[in-house]
Amino acid sequence: MPVDKIEIASRDINYAEEVLLSDGEIFDNERRTFISDLRTLDLQAVPGSGKTTALLAKLLILEKLLPFTDGSGVLVISHTNASIDEIKSKIGKHAPRLFSYPNFVGTIQSFVDRLLAIPFYANKYNRKLIRIDNEIYYQHHYVPGRASAYLNNRSDKDDILFNSRLFGDNELRYGFTSKAFPLRNRENTTYKALVDLKVLLREKGYLCFDDAYILASQYIQEIPRIKTILQKRFRFVFVDEIQDMARHQHDILEQLFFSSGNSMSVFQRIGDKNQAIFNGEITLEDVWDDRDIILKLSGSYRFHPKIANVVKYFALCPTEIEGRRKYSDGTEIEIKPHMIVFDDASRNQVIHCFSEIIQDLKSSSKLPSNPNHGFKVIAWRKEHEESDKLGLKDYYQHFEEETHSPKIDHTNLASYLNICIKKKQTLDFVRKSILNAFLKILRLENISDQSDRVFTKRKLLSYLRDEHPETYELFKLKLYQWSIGLIRDKPDDVLSDIKAYTPQVLICFGKEIDLSHSFIVGDSVNSTQTSSGDNSVNNTNIYKNEDTEIIVTTVHSSKGQTHTATLYLETYYYQDGRGINAKSYESQRLCQQFKNNFIPTMAGVRVKQSARMVYVGISRPTHLLCFAVHKDRFDRYLNDLDDTVWEIIKV
Repeated sequence: MPVDKIEIASRDINYAEEVLLSDGEIFDNERRTFISDLRTLDLQAVPGSGKTTALLAKLLILEKLLPFTDGSGVLVISHTNASIDEIKSKIGKHAPRLFSYPNFVGTIQSFVDRLLAIPFYANKYNRKLIRIDNEIYYQHHYVPGRASAYLNNRSDKDDILFNSRLFGDNELRYGFTSKAFPLRNRENTTYKALVDLKVLLREKGYLCFDDAYILASQYIQEIPRIKTILQKRFRFVFVDEIQDMARHQHDILEQLFFSSGNSMSVFQRIGDKNQAIFNGEITLEDVWDDRDIILKLSGSYRFHPKIANVVKYFALCPTEIEGRRKYSDGTEIEIKPHMIVFDDASRNQVIHCFSEIIQDLKSSSKLPSNPNHGFKVIAWRKEHEESDKLGLKDYYQHFEEETHSPKIDHTNLASYLNICIKKKQTLDFVRKSILNAFLKILRLENISDQSDRVFTKRKLLSYLRDEHPETYELFKLKLYQWSIGLIRDKPDDVLSDIKAYTPQVLICFGKEIDLSHSFIVGDSVNSTQTSSGDNSVNNTNIYKNEDTEIIVTTVHSSKGQTHTATLYLETYYYQDGRGINAKSYESQRLCQQFKNNFIPTMAGVRVKQSARMVYVGISRPTHLLCFAVHKDRFDRYLNDLDDTVWEIIKV
């Protein structure tokens, strides 16, 4: 069947229901409408609406027709590896063809890397890229020359190194905009040094993640037929969580697959405008212009009506939200959102108060005793230097910032082993992770191959085989033994043996442990492990009260999550105005939204930023929503709250 003749029928959706939904569950009319629609469109979905499940249903149905009669396929893009892993885990065994050529299912970064940046680089420089990775890029900026010396003497070297973009062959700009680099004088020695450094790193085969988008943009500009090639390959393009895309990511997808409405591809964007969190002054309108066709999912299966009736007023794009969550026996959940009011003396008791509310609701069977989702405390800003400005650490001084981004490169040897243990990976994954640790050691010791490039796994093994055959045979045996040891949960034995054996590997290069010492002797494997079933949380970020564990984290880190109970802590962010009218906290800027009023269209930028953050944060819980506000601000801005909507608790 020609691609433009494909139709999705009710029987197809029934099949998807059998695969994806529990017994007795069906897709409602909103979801059926989206699943059957194969036009270029936007799907605007409220939190917990099951939009990704609806997308999976569409993919399951289309997979039966792959590859299409013209040889084309499907492109599925999301923002994070976790989202892609979810897609694969839920439909991988039911839709195997979706994950093979000509189709592509991956993150926006992997798509740009593999289909644009890497081939364009190979064509332009007639060599292969070595690595696209921020940490390795940063490590390799320490090359001889004036730029490195300049950077190393600056406190903002990270900002300069990563936010200066090399466009074309010799023009630096700041960020992804057309704005010129702050060093206006192009004859400036420092400007030239930075250009030289960026050119050198690019030519040596090292890119940071954002550099890949620059090359991708060059590819599209210099060889515009790539748009036609990709449109012919991907006749259906689905981008999930579109609101999480940065401007440059969004623009590349628009150029390739919308092409001002003239694309051969069906391009569907799926997400929630109101959950977009951007840095800086960028507005949502800069990123997401509505399509001619907009479908909506307004029913949320995450939270119940009393939470929905609060959440909707913080949406920048006003929308009705139908809370559909019920108890497992079908009865309504009647827990009102709680406003926790504290003063300076009781600030450190706010989280304890939250835990007591949870305990009381558990004892009355209004909260599940063993919930599927955990309990979390979240805040926007982590800390401030001034004592009179509240950050997360003022409520919970033990908070330690987490690193949530997926890493190829880790801070210590133990971390390479830890990732294998936490995720219970395959033997091949474990072996590669151990090899990556040895590559990191070689890089730290400034050991390069004969071409003055860093070793790859293949090159390392080839070198040992050709130059040190006895070491090679023992190293292969050790790799196998270490991999089996990690799979059998013997991390400390493996770590000790790798530490003892590493000097024998370095001898092959005429080196001994020097610059890699701190990397090798870093934290033990067990001390880097986590608890409470959350692999992204340190033990110090868990508050415990009797049998209740509460994870303390940031709003950014909780995006996309579902909690049984959520406490949102107000924090200081940028002061608007002066004197008594100055506004710095969510309770001030959004006081009218707490009183059931929608955000006015002409609201200021700080109001919009605060609203986006609160909307994301308070739309996490299934049962209990709490918001903490200082007594001074409560008395001035919120003392007339509707007590039929909010339960007021004073600490």
